[in-house]
Amino acid sequence: LSKRMWDQFDFEQDYGDNGNNTDAEKNPLVTNTKIVDCSRALWSSSSTLRNDATMEYQQQGMALFCSLYKHLQTTLSSHPNTVIRLFLHRLPIGQGAIAMPLLMSKIRKENLPVVVLATARPWKWLSSSPSSNNNYGSSNNDAMNKLDALSSLRTATDVTLSLDSFSSFRSPPPPEFSLLQGVLTVRKC
Repeated sequence: LSKRMWDQFDFEQDYGDNGNNTDAEKNPLVTNTKIVDCSRALWSSSSTLRNDATMEYQQQGMALFCSLYKHLQTTLSSHPNTVIRLFLHRLPIGQGAIAMPLLMSKIRKENLPVVVLATARPWKWLSSSPSSNNNYGSSNNDAMNKLDALSSLRTATDVTLSLDSFSSFRSPPPPEFSLLQGVLTVRKC
């Protein structure tokens, strides 16, 4: 896992040059990059589950895990000697809290050459209003469940970073931070 992605490919054997060719069709960093749409796993398959947010998150989280793991298996079978870098952009926290612990334990148990980078927007998750017809009970329980899901997602990771932008502040940052755009906090390492 410590190698650079560029070093995983033999340019002379695979591409007929020494790596100086920068054409997109011969660049292994471009040709070996795949975009996998896992949004179908996040669609609710049953309208009866819409009344219970917890069951909906569990079902969608399991479907997300299955689709991600299936993608890892097919990629490893077609490229067995490469490290897979999985980037999950704006991972939904409710579903991610179910899928990520399962995916990370599977990766660790099978010792797979996989690196996962997931981005999430917890402020949107925590500020979203509960649906009017859910079975959570009070809005206080909903807030606690959201914090529990966020905590579960954070504990499934090896490293957790938080980026706070100064552009979201109502007042300007202190003068010593005037040349900076924000603060990067390492929450867990």
